[in-house]
Order: sequence, then structure tokens, then C-alpha cells
Amino acid sequence: MGLLGNILMAPLKAPVDGFVFILEQIKNYVDQEMYDESRLQEKLLEARISFERGRISQEEYSELEAIILERLKIVHQRQEVRIMEAVEELEDINYRGGIQVQIEREEDDS
Repeated sequence: MGLLGNILMAPLKAPVDGFVFILEQIKNYVDQEMYDESRLQEKLLEARISFERGRISQEEYSELEAIILERLKIVHQRQEVRIMEAVEELEDINYRGGIQVQIEREEDDS
């Protein structure tokens, strides 16, 4: 679409783009709230304290713990993916002769 088409479509496209932007911001906020490692660790500690003080049952604690640990697992997987992407990018730069980088990879024992 050329310049004229963009100008003519702007009144229709702008509200949609704005709505998409808002939805992306909401998604980012929810992801940050649900998958922030320090918040999850804090929630796990709060659940443990609530259980120890008798505010929640063993069953409730176990359910909360399972949910939080699953989210922490997702956080660590996402971090690992980001690290691997960064490593691949550095290796690509090194391959093209941009810089010399030696990267040692840790062996995963799990």
C-alpha cells in the first residue's frame, strides 16, 4: 500500500493499532506478574508461612506450591531460551568474523 493508501486508511487503522498496542501491554503486564521469579518465590514463602500458621490446609498448600513451582519452571525455561538465543547470536557474530568470543556451555545434569 502506498503513501496515499496509508493516509486514506489511517482513520480506520489507527484505532485498531491502538487497541492491539493496549492488548500487548496488558499481556506483558500479566506475564510479568505471573512469571516474575522474585514474586513467585515470595508467594511460595507466603504460602509456606500460611500453612505453618494454620491459615491454609496441607492440601491448599500443596496445590499452591505445585502451581508456583510450575511457574518457576517456566521462568527458568524462558531464561534458558533467552540465554541460548544470545549465545547463538554471539556465535553468529564470531562466525562472521565480527569479534572473537569463546563460549563455554554448562552441561545440564537434569
